[in-house]
Amino acid sequence: MSPLGAQNTAKRPLDLAGILSFRGMGLPALSSNGSWLSYRLSPLEGDTDVVLRATSGDKSYTIPVGQNGGAVSFSPDSAWAAVTVAPTRREAQANTRARRPNQNSVVLVNLATGDKTTFAKIRRAVFNGEMGGWLALDRYPADAGPGGAAAAAGAGRGGRAGGPGAAA
Repeated sequence: MSPLGAQNTAKRPLDLAGILSFRGMGLPALSSNGSWLSYRLSPLEGDTDVVLRATSGDKSYTIPVGQNGGAVSFSPDSAWAAVTVAPTRREAQANTRARRPNQNSVVLVNLATGDKTTFAKIRRAVFNGEMGGWLALDRYPADAGPGGAAAAAGAGRGGRAGGPGAAA
């Protein structure tokens, strides 16, 4: 009979599946009062999770944020967190093949209750420093019909419709 500590001491070579299962921790952020910590858990390739963890106690929330998401901002009173969510790797590849844009969304998390609200097609979210209960959302431009956003961006140049001097 072998001692308990010696049962699984045989070293195994690291295989490809083991390497691909590694997850790195990055982009740590602390809320303004120090009561919440956020960080990203990312594989070498693929989709990422953001973890929001209370610095005292055992409260923790995990939010899947796609392949390139994961920016976190806390409200000034540390009651809310806004997390940027990107399309998953599979969705991003499908959008690229179909020539659709990859657009982010934002998940607003009530840190006291864990309730989540998702806002689609948001580029960026920022809490108001003076009034922490307010969140400013920067939406993607609307699709302008044939030609999409590229046509809308081009319409503001030169003397064409929507150019300088045209009504906004």
